[in-house]
Amino acid sequence: MEQAGRPMGRWRRDCGDFAHVLRPPHRYLSELHYSVYVVLLSISGRDAYYVGLTGLTPEERFKRHKHNIQAGKGWVKKYGVRLVPELYEHLNPMFYEEAVRTERKLFDELKQRGWDVYGGH
Repeated sequence: MEQAGRPMGRWRRDCGDFAHVLRPPHRYLSELHYSVYVVLLSISGRDAYYVGLTGLTPEERFKRHKHNIQAGKGWVKKYGVRLVPELYEHLNPMFYEEAVRTERKLFDELKQRGWDVYGGH
């Protein structure tokens, strides 16, 4: 499958492995509530990423972005293509403080790899 003339596998290779951002085991799984998520953006034909944190499921948060509900600056509403679960699924769920740190780590890692990245408050 291709996006904007490029193989979809390109972004996966370029993003690398986020295994170094693994969360530690927790005793009380019922307390884990927050998730980080990554959205593929297409801005003027150029791929970019949006990194966010939510107390909802990433899928529900993505829907809210697209429907302009708590959409922030509108990057996902305007340019969001799809979620990229390969970059965050293994990290979720987590405690809020951990989610804040992880959101920043994902943001920084994508930036270091040369991607345009938005969000990551």
